[in-house]
Amino acid sequence: MYDGQIARHYAAYRPPLHKLILDEALKARTFGIGLDVGCGTGYSAVALAERCEHVVAVDPSQAMLDEATRHPGITYLPGSGDDLPVDDASVDLATFAGVLPYVNAADAASELHRVCRNYALVLAYDFDVILDRLLESFSLEIVPANDPYDHAANLSGQQRVVTQASTSRLVDIRVTAQQAAHVLLSDKGRYDPLAKRFGAGDLFETVVDALERQPWSGKLDARIYYTLHRFEG
Repeated sequence: MYDGQIARHYAAYRPPLHKLILDEALKARTFGIGLDVGCGTGYSAVALAERCEHVVAVDPSQAMLDEATRHPGITYLPGSGDDLPVDDASVDLATFAGVLPYVNAADAASELHRVCRNYALVLAYDFDVILDRLLESFSLEIVPANDPYDHAANLSGQQRVVTQASTSRLVDIRVTAQQAAHVLLSDKGRYDPLAKRFGAGDLFETVVDALERQPWSGKLDARIYYTLHRFEG
């Protein structure tokens, strides 16, 4: 669970990859009711709202929902992948942005069978911003959590699920020092070591200042992952 400080950095800036992935995976298709599972602070929901009449966005973290971007086409609700606050057979398109590794795929598929209309689409996607060079510039080595996280997790193999497309590739994004600092501080695994490294004071401003003094290019690499499914029968 994210605490309020980390959620604020998460809300302040996320790389603009949600729209890129949706556009690539869904082309020009539009939908009636969209469901964004694990919406966080709303970046994924706002991207989804561009192609849906209305979006129901759910997340188990109240800290995230408190920071979520308000939008006339989005209803934010507490919920999770295996307990969706959505009516039966009401959803035309469901998205999971970096969420499936945290839920049981079979339970999520069962709940989606309940809420999705026949032939609804489900897009499981994620992205991984590669921060190794920035962390090395601070002389920080982040030890990965002992967590079987899978950026490419999807619903392939679940009952009545037909996989239509699956992609993994590298992209690059241009960011300011302020944006890069928000990305660095939006994860507890990085926030705590950076706080320990720089000590008391305004951690965000300290990290921004340190970045502005680093010989970095203002570009970050990221890997995007997505799998598009269709429910049948």
